[in-house]
Amino acid sequence: MFCLASRTLDRIWRQDMYIGLNTHHRAKTVIQRLDERHLLRRIGREELRTQLNIQIEGILIVFAIDRAGLVGEDGPTHHGVFDIGFLRQIPGMMVLCPANFAELRDMLRWAVNECTGPVAVRYPRGSSCFGTESGFAGDPTKIRIEANTGDADATLITYGTIAAQAIAAIEKLACENLKIRLLILNSVTHFSEKQLADLICGDRVFVAEEACAGSGISETIAMTLQKQNIVCRVHAMDLGRDFVPHGNTNRLYRLTGLDGESIADYMREVLLHEN
Repeated sequence: MFCLASRTLDRIWRQDMYIGLNTHHRAKTVIQRLDERHLLRRIGREELRTQLNIQIEGILIVFAIDRAGLVGEDGPTHHGVFDIGFLRQIPGMMVLCPANFAELRDMLRWAVNECTGPVAVRYPRGSSCFGTESGFAGDPTKIRIEANTGDADATLITYGTIAAQAIAAIEKLACENLKIRLLILNSVTHFSEKQLADLICGDRVFVAEEACAGSGISETIAMTLQKQNIVCRVHAMDLGRDFVPHGNTNRLYRLTGLDGESIADYMREVLLHEN
């Protein structure tokens, strides 16, 4: 079953891909395209039981989750800011978060051809925000360093397309002699806890994500680092508990404090003035 209504997925399908599908090698492979509204709407008793059966049986099913994060002028009902909280609760579900178009292509190919269990690939509406280079090398557990491989004053962790805002923040702080190490997760469910602990710099860790408060991974990051005996303070930067209104995506980033300048301002305040 293929539900490829999204223009982004249609584009991938046309780009020499076919994603390696055939009825003999991956007979149980399913790609189902949902946006978050449909995902949440369908979590009735029977749908949830079906989802759990998929997990228990270990069937390979690829969920293409449309409208991840802030989607701009579609309105407050369309922002994909709750699905991570739901998906992470399902045992065995892998959630992949490409940071650009090239990573979306590579992660979908990996999900269909290499993954052995249920997996969700989150991506935003449209394709204007996608870049051209992929940092995904076929290992969803790997965490990559995007800035400051040497010593740094603090660590910023993020995932998905908001990585562009995180990079802008780090570049701004670098001009003020504040070195921030940027870590980008391929997956919010299957990242390497040991690698994460090894990559932390400084005693301040910031987690920036396009998710509502309580639906993201900042608490998981804090518990993971505590379990790995890393002494640090974790600061969550998310969308808060209110619904995000209608508006241009850049304006909404600014409104919610997740644009590059706002992220930099918050980190600077913490690093320079908080004991």
